[in-house]
Amino acid sequence: MVSLSKNAGAYLKRALVGVERPENACFRLSLGVKGPDLALDEVRPGDRKVEYEGDVVLTVEPRLESAIGDQTLDYDTEKERLVLVGAAES
Repeated sequence: MVSLSKNAGAYLKRALVGVERPENACFRLSLGVKGPDLALDEVRPGDRKVEYEGDVVLTVEPRLESAIGDQTLDYDTEKERLVLVGAAES
């Protein structure tokens, strides 16, 4: 199951401030051509919703979760980017 670190949650929540469309905007973590892909979207049926401070900031499509297992989406403050880390590393 994909989880969210405190740093990543805060980063995604800040990034959503002022976004008006799509309605109920959040980020979607999906399986792209080259691996995990993150894009602005909205919750779809079957998605797992990940909240930060009471707001849905991320949805994870089911096929991605089964492909990558237990990982944490984190925000690397030194490189200023989101990264997936294994459960033991988070």
